[in-house]
Amino acid sequence: MARKTSSGLPFLVRRKDVGKYGYWRILDAAIAPFVRGEIHRSWAVASHALTGRPIVKLSLQTGDHATACDR
Repeated sequence: MARKTSSGLPFLVRRKDVGKYGYWRILDAAIAPFVRGEIHRSWAVASHALTGRPIVKLSLQTGDHATACDR
């Protein structure tokens, strides 16, 4: 279940400390171990590794709401 956010999108979270957006999602415990691998993000220099944890957190590397929604 998605949590409520001020952005209006269920998994788009704005970090108050740095003012940037991220994608945060809590996975079901049964599928979390299978969510593994590298993710290429077109806006980031480096890939992101998913390691089978129950929470996925990806930085969207922007403080702009419209850009964060697109990403």
